Amino acid sequence: MSQKTILVAPEMVDLAESHRMASFARAFSEMGHEVVVLGDGRYDYLFTDIPCRRVFIEYDSLWMNDQNFRQMHNVDEYGMNWIAPTELSTFIAAEVELLKQIRPDVVITGFRPSIRISTRVMGVPLVWVLSAAVSEPYFQSGLGTSPHGLFVKRPWMALAPPPLRNWVANIAPLHFPFKLNAWNKVALKWGIGRFESTLSIFRGDFNLLSDAPELFPELDDLPSGYEFCGPLLMEYPIPMPESVRTYQRKPGRPVIFFSMGSSGSPALFKSIVAAFANQPYDVFVATTTIIERSEFGKLPANVIIEKFFPAVDIAALADVAVIHGGQGTVYSTLFAGTPFVGVPMFSEQQYNLEAMARRGCGLVLRRDQCTPRTLLGAVRQILANDDFAQSAGYIQEMLLKYRTQPELFPPRVGAEKVIEFLAYI
Repeated sequence: MSQKTILVAPEMVDLAESHRMASFARAFSEMGHEVVVLGDGRYDYLFTDIPCRRVFIEYDSLWMNDQNFRQMHNVDEYGMNWIAPTELSTFIAAEVELLKQIRPDVVITGFRPSIRISTRVMGVPLVWVLSAAVSEPYFQSGLGTSPHGLFVKRPWMALAPPPLRNWVANIAPLHFPFKLNAWNKVALKWGIGRFESTLSIFRGDFNLLSDAPELFPELDDLPSGYEFCGPLLMEYPIPMPESVRTYQRKPGRPVIFFSMGSSGSPALFKSIVAAFANQPYDVFVATTTIIERSEFGKLPANVIIEKFFPAVDIAALADVAVIHGGQGTVYSTLFAGTPFVGVPMFSEQQYNLEAMARRGCGLVLRRDQCTPRTLLGAVRQILANDDFAQSAGYIQEMLLKYRTQPELFPPRVGAEKVIEFLAYI
């Protein structure tokens, strides 16, 4: 096997994206390939102990702020118009120059859309790591449902029959160019043609689905260019906070774990925490970078807030997890065998949650309908029905092999599939 130069291009301001790319960087390095990591940001530390070369584009840190971050993670509402053509052109020019210098054999990303243009300009193969629930095969199989945000922006959508709404939900991502003005303008400028749909931006020459194929039996016959690698969990060790180590569980008192990863809404986050105040549960809350602990003021006695927890371990302590639907959080919950109530922020998270809810291990609430009454009602429903916990336990057993069998370790499997892909192009 000849050594390859792998450019890993994460979006360093998102926790899930950063830890997935760190896992692949480590796997490629352990296989003897030269690894180059692009960028820095709030999760830069995930790469500090990985043998790799670091490269940077100055403009990365100049344009990114909380507003841009939230817009780029809400494709339902903003499409891809969270960036102006002049800004995007600045990215592309810088990336093209970087690709000329590095001359990688392949680029791998999970959410750096600009690299989709620059790699095509330079003719460099691109690997995209994505959830099965937002892949083209998912929608081609008719599994998509109406994005929850549509009901907020267009209440009349509720009048359309569900089969019609879901038909549109599967057709639109594949064929409708939703708010792609800036991207198509820049793509045409660089001579690579227009994007036919928003989904086509989030697609590589080779695509790794970071899910367990057993949970997506509908996708057992993937088209060329798509492969499952298995679920990716964060490898970076997070110590268990003192608040958990000294916690004494009370008999008959359920435990709730609440997390929205790094992409949740601060306002909704605070409202969910407030809904649990003085309820008959003990609630562990992970704030990550969404909100500071000081913004809560005096906390109810039954709520314990920390910035981070070791996700699988804290989920295993809980009877129910309340989660946003980010892929890492979903799988941490499933590996713990814990049923969930999901409150998605946008359609990718909605589809991640719905795919697992179809397996009987959780419930999904629309964000606009998430009130203290509906949220607590969903929690009580899961606690009162053992079927949810049994289904979650069944999935936990199904997933165990991805953590115990080295030959199935998802980052290594994915890296090997990338190298195999390169051998045939």
